[in-house]
Amino acid sequence: MLGLLLEKGQSYGDLSTLLGISEAEVRKRARAALAELGGADPDRRVGLTDYLLGQADPISRADAVRHLRDDPEDRALAERLLGQLQAIAPGAEFPKLPGEPRTAPHLRAPRRRRHGARDAAPRIRSTLSQRQTRLIVAVASCAVIVVVAVLAVAGVFSGDGSSGSPTTAGTGGSATSAGGGSSQGGNGGSLGSLAPIKLNGAGGSPGTGVATFGLATGDQPFLDVRTRSLPQAPSGQVYSVWLAVDPARRQAYPVAPLTQTHQQFQIPAAVTPILSHVKAIDIAVSSVQALRSEIKHVLQAKKPKLIIRETGNVAMRGVVPAKLRGRG
Repeated sequence: MLGLLLEKGQSYGDLSTLLGISEAEVRKRARAALAELGGADPDRRVGLTDYLLGQADPISRADAVRHLRDDPEDRALAERLLGQLQAIAPGAEFPKLPGEPRTAPHLRAPRRRRHGARDAAPRIRSTLSQRQTRLIVAVASCAVIVVVAVLAVAGVFSGDGSSGSPTTAGTGGSATSAGGGSSQGGNGGSLGSLAPIKLNGAGGSPGTGVATFGLATGDQPFLDVRTRSLPQAPSGQVYSVWLAVDPARRQAYPVAPLTQTHQQFQIPAAVTPILSHVKAIDIAVSSVQALRSEIKHVLQAKKPKLIIRETGNVAMRGVVPAKLRGRG
């Protein structure tokens, strides 16, 4: 989430529309991520979250600057956070702290997009713009890149001892601040919106499971995936979940990496029209490099698409019965 806000130049409103949650919830998550990075609540005395992430209006920016000039403790916190944020988003633009020279390593040219211009943009469109499409695919890309990096460092691609399925032991809270906005560990809500879709091993691969669409609080759609006896991914590879609209041609929407035996994935509100066309739920295994390369190619295309070529080999598949399509 921080990477999207900083390097992609998105606003709270942009991510609110994309994820189907309120702007207040987006800001809450950003604040929690900064608290995790800095070891203290950035908004305990003044709104540093909005200021550091380039989301503050002129009055709030002025308040933050005055406060940082007079409060050494929060000034030190802001400096720590800027150092952490620069590591997460090296190409981003950051604010200048009071008294800080323009040669400070984290500083960039002033933002061209101002708060007022973002707020004036229309929030609802009948069709997806190229910018919206890039952002949606970027969420999946960030999830793949960040989660894979975290798990690779932690040595997490190993069985849980009983089922051989992926696990997330050892990841801690790193994914919260790093940007895994596409998946959630427990959204709540009912799983009875649609009948469960049975997952079976494909191409001789072992493993079984079930995938269920549901609605969380506020009608936030999500996909609940449970697997059993899924072998650990080979070194340098990762499992990922796909919504296949054309399984024969391997055309699908990339949801996120699969890193747990039981995992829930938020479905962006702008992607919900695709759900009525989904013919299968695929769990594919592919090299990290191949997956990143495919998503990078999509992001760089003049006309980016939500439905892309499914990367890797299908390890498990669940066919969506025709009677269930279009029910949402």
